[in-house]
Amino acid sequence: DGINWHVNSVGMTMLRIPVGSFVRKNSRGFDDVIDQTVTLTRPFLLADREVSRAQFQQFIDDPDYPRAEKPKDWSGASVTYSPTEQHPVQMVSWYDAVLFCNWLSLQEELMPCYKRTGEKETINNQEYDAWQLIPEANGYRLPTEAEWEYACWAGTVTTFSHGDEESLLDRYAVYSSSRTELPGSKLPNGWGLFDVHGNVYEWCQDWYAGYDSEKSLTDPTGPAQGKGRVLRGGSFYSLAQNARSAYRLYLYPDYRYNPYGFRAARTYR
Repeated sequence: DGINWHVNSVGMTMLRIPVGSFVRKNSRGFDDVIDQTVTLTRPFLLADREVSRAQFQQFIDDPDYPRAEKPKDWSGASVTYSPTEQHPVQMVSWYDAVLFCNWLSLQEELMPCYKRTGEKETINNQEYDAWQLIPEANGYRLPTEAEWEYACWAGTVTTFSHGDEESLLDRYAVYSSSRTELPGSKLPNGWGLFDVHGNVYEWCQDWYAGYDSEKSLTDPTGPAQGKGRVLRGGSFYSLAQNARSAYRLYLYPDYRYNPYGFRAARTYR
């Protein structure tokens, strides 16, 4: 139909990201190329900006949604770092983001992407439900690390999606700052995605591990287990080098902290 975007029931603008390939770069270096081509063979939908406090609070406040399917002991986003409801939600864990995605899927009568395996995983000496991604589901989920990185590059091969010039970064990113800014307050990348550099780090689907040694990968979803879950994009408090398109971070999936949020994705069907 030629339309590559739509606005969903909670006001997210979802962009259709086309199929394609990119070459991974060393996340710790600046120009070191890892000789690995990553190809994505399926288009996907990705929110053009990070989930806001208001959107996440709608999930928390839903009176008809089971308490057992909401985050436990969530004390809310920090108003110091996200002062209004339209600022990005933060202080959310990977588990919190997964629960939100399932809620949003059910709101729109879509098949949820996550189900409990019935097993537990131990994180920081505490047990949590282990979650499984359902590949055939059409609901909301976190982007895979490959999807996130591909969307961030937006066809570029430079340090940032706008080029190599750090001097221009403040036009595209909230970084080296004392708090977040409204999502979309900076310029978008070439595919219309805001805040892929800075504002809040964004949880991805994948477990973290070293890069696979294969020369090429197709539709990778990351290792079966790892040291933590991947975060991407840098945050308001990051230095410029941590907002690079190639930069990776990982943390335990139960970790809640001021600069960590997310954006939603969907498999395009």
